[in-house]
Amino acid sequence: MIDIDEALLKLKKAMRVDKRKMLLSSSFDEDSINVLIKDKYLDILLSGNKEVPVALCEQLIDNILKEI
Repeated sequence: MIDIDEALLKLKKAMRVDKRKMLLSSSFDEDSINVLIKDKYLDILLSGNKEVPVALCEQLIDNILKEI
């Protein structure tokens, strides 16, 4: 399990790592990435869980990078 805040940080770092894709896709900026992350994590955030499975975090990172 991983702390939810740490998981969100990992997602944001993953977004920054692939800046080339972000630059190619002008529809993505920091705000839209934050919205995307929150959308993906909404169920978890609403459930009140403070931790998420590491595998889920990695899966969400992969899914978001595919969308960029």
